[in-house]
Amino acid sequence: DGTPVTAEAVKLSFERLLKIGQGPAEAFPKDLKIDAPDEHTVKFTLSQPFAPFLYTLANDGASIINPAVLKE
Repeated sequence: DGTPVTAEAVKLSFERLLKIGQGPAEAFPKDLKIDAPDEHTVKFTLSQPFAPFLYTLANDGASIINPAVLKE
């Protein structure tokens, strides 16, 4: 729809995914922390190494959702 993808949109999408805790969420570490320090930066923090993390980010379950849709 032309809405810019911001770091906050990424953060909200992942927080939603982890909160649901089912399906694609099971592919991510349970203690994953997500920060959006500015509009263009997302920081993922893991408590230990997780080799398939980049691969997991590239899967459909890691889709970014427009925050306006999440509010509906």
